[in-house]
Amino acid sequence: MRKPEVAPHPPLDIHPGKIARNALWLSGGEFLSRLIGLGLAIYLARVLGAEGYGLIGTALAFVGYFTIFIAAGVDFHGVRDIAQQPEKLPEIVGHVLGTRLLLLLTACIAMILLVWLLPARVIGRIDLVAIYALTLLTFTLNTT
Repeated sequence: MRKPEVAPHPPLDIHPGKIARNALWLSGGEFLSRLIGLGLAIYLARVLGAEGYGLIGTALAFVGYFTIFIAAGVDFHGVRDIAQQPEKLPEIVGHVLGTRLLLLLTACIAMILLVWLLPARVIGRIDLVAIYALTLLTFTLNTT
């Protein structure tokens, strides 16, 4: 096993009250986010009706399969490499983003081929698929 090249970090001063407060804020934010999502889903279902809501669900599901391909575990390799060599952060992030952009290009080509080959009843409305496909770019460029 290789020795770390940088000095280890000094021990952290851990405060249980601060951890509990931060956990409460994060939990509250997550709960509120999910509650808003639930409210929007109910509202959209009421406004769009079963057919319209189904078309949106179909488009989201179709595009969702391509997000799995774009992620492809590249983030885990990036995190591992950054943990091993923190001084190479910009280079590693560049490689991860470059790889994800190549995967995005491949996914877009595959999506176009599938939209062209599959019958319209399987995919739903192509304009909805195209709109939701734009989210793939933001997903690709997300460096969290």
